[in-house]
Amino acid sequence: MEPSATVLLLNGLVSVRSGGRRIFLSAFQSCGAVLNYFGHRLRSLGFDVYSLEPWSIIPGPRAGDVLICLSASLETAPVVLGLVHADAGGLHKVVLTARSEVEVRQRFQDVLPVRIPDLTGDHGAATEALRSLFPQSSLFEVRAFLYLEAVVESLVEVLGSARSRWRVLATRAQACSRPWSGCAGPRRVSAAW
Repeated sequence: MEPSATVLLLNGLVSVRSGGRRIFLSAFQSCGAVLNYFGHRLRSLGFDVYSLEPWSIIPGPRAGDVLICLSASLETAPVVLGLVHADAGGLHKVVLTARSEVEVRQRFQDVLPVRIPDLTGDHGAATEALRSLFPQSSLFEVRAFLYLEAVVESLVEVLGSARSRWRVLATRAQACSRPWSGCAGPRRVSAAW
């Protein structure tokens, strides 16, 4: 993954939040699940996020809003169609894919490609071990998930305000897990009688 693309993505996301613009997410099947979780995490940080799923009701995108797509092959018809319409609507576009930056830029104008490597090419014994554990596509989703989690953690550090909120929640959860803590929630009973 190119560090410069990650820096551009982080700067763009901070700008979107401070500018009150919206983020639209486009991906399907297991990539959709990964991107929807990312959207959930962004919402918890105060972003205005909408998932482009079938039968979803979303506000009309405005020029300056952002479309984030996740597709290993960049051949998924709804994702490609969304990118084409985003060109016409003046949206900023981010594509997380296994395709090279050159391939992505040849197909779409004014897009920020973030390459998440898959298992193509010869990478030796480590690649064979990974192939035995994951089907080709699921390794891409695992890598995408980890990358997007790192993006969220970086945003938490940059934005700062959410960090204290997470600490309060973690402290409450820890207090409730101790027996006789005074927490109104469920109590854990010791196995030793």
